[in-house]
Amino acid sequence: MRLVILTQYYRPETGAPQNRLADLARRARERGHEVIVLTAMPNYPSGTVRADHRRRLVASDEIDGVRVLRSWIHGHRGRGTVHQLLAYASFAASSLLTAPFRVRRADVLLWESPPLFLAPTAELLARRMRARLVMNVSDLWPETAIDLGMIRGPRLVRFFMAMARRSYQRSDLVTGQTEGILEGIEAVAPGTPTLLVPNGVDCERFGPQSRDEELAARLGLAPGRRVVAYAGNFGRAQALEQVVAAAQQLLAARDDLVVLLVGDGPVKPAIVEAARGIDPDRLLLRPSVDAAEMPRLLGLIDVAVVPLADQPVFEGARPSKMFELLAAGVPFVFCGRGEGADLVVASGAARVVPPQAPDQLAVALGELLDLDRDERAQMVEAGRAWVRERFDREAIGAAVLDRLAELIA
Repeated sequence: MRLVILTQYYRPETGAPQNRLADLARRARERGHEVIVLTAMPNYPSGTVRADHRRRLVASDEIDGVRVLRSWIHGHRGRGTVHQLLAYASFAASSLLTAPFRVRRADVLLWESPPLFLAPTAELLARRMRARLVMNVSDLWPETAIDLGMIRGPRLVRFFMAMARRSYQRSDLVTGQTEGILEGIEAVAPGTPTLLVPNGVDCERFGPQSRDEELAARLGLAPGRRVVAYAGNFGRAQALEQVVAAAQQLLAARDDLVVLLVGDGPVKPAIVEAARGIDPDRLLLRPSVDAAEMPRLLGLIDVAVVPLADQPVFEGARPSKMFELLAAGVPFVFCGRGEGADLVVASGAARVVPPQAPDQLAVALGELLDLDRDERAQMVEAGRAWVRERFDREAIGAAVLDRLAELIA
């Protein structure tokens, strides 16, 4: 099988789509399939194109033995919704203009949404390559953008809902990461063939880690301090103000603690502003780390936070961070409701609080910090066993590749 993956997001960036698609590409190659990735110049989550890829229309490299073909994207650099929309549109255009000269044929074209702007590009490229068209939906769009206030006005809402409906209907298969996503697809385009492809984790790569002193020093983590951390995108979906507010309470009550927030994204300036007045030596705001460093970063954390905004659309969310933390043996607090909360409770290895409830978040984080050694060890082992049995990427990837093979049989 010749598989082409079209995605705005890919390694060396960090994030759930980047990790999931890179893992699928690597496993497909190991099975003997030919895999080509069409993606943008690396820029996520800051929106700043990396220095070695700037001022280039196209580029190519190889990651895990997979050929990666890149094309130009407008770097939004966190300058607001208009520039973010321009970034989406620019990659949709550049990939459409350059891909036909770089890839002639494919059996399957798998594309990642959001951004939904890639829909016309994916459809046209699949037709040109005579490939089956598979759409992956990692977030319902435009529903999420509507809930977060990024899209307003009935005309825009109707336009993007029509685009989503057409995308589902034109696909040979639509995959999604949660039951809530699949239910949303069915509501918009009844009868669409779908497949649940949950976010998972490479349990070997994200196993328990020893403390990496070089990374700790780079992040400013002094020996002897306990660490509460968030690592990921600084976006509206995370409502990180709740973490800053909880951090303020925890730091006032505990002298041996630091709170570490690692990442970049469009709301980071607002989070920096929200953190003013808190000791910067104890509330540490740091840029993103490379995907290869994430397991080592988790080895520095005592307790983590997985926050979501208080919006109905996120009741169907399953943040991939949950699975990585479970595999790494890091207890965490999930701020949310619905599918994600149900999974956390089932794991027996974390706590759940309502979203955007910083007082309850501070209490739950304190409870995890106060676990004795035996309680913590029992929680960690339960979580690792649970995630390995249900969300190991090896089994998930095999199921996806089997279904793609059926499409072209």
